[in-house]
Amino acid sequence: MAFQGEEPPRNPGWFRDLDETDVAHLLDRFCSKTQRSGLKPFVTLAKTIRKHREGILSAIRLGVNNTRRSPS
Repeated sequence: MAFQGEEPPRNPGWFRDLDETDVAHLLDRFCSKTQRSGLKPFVTLAKTIRKHREGILSAIRLGVNNTRRSPS
């Protein structure tokens, strides 16, 4: 479904099938390619991701997210 002026979905869901190993691989690839880009804001982003990599992977492993649960 194409975006047609409505609010896009907040949780696309494709990431739910990724485990810690997949996320680690994607983060490493992203940081590597970003570093090579030479674009200062992206290089800074890659450094920040690398600094917090273990915390990011821990959040994935523990299933931590910032979505709000709807009242039951």
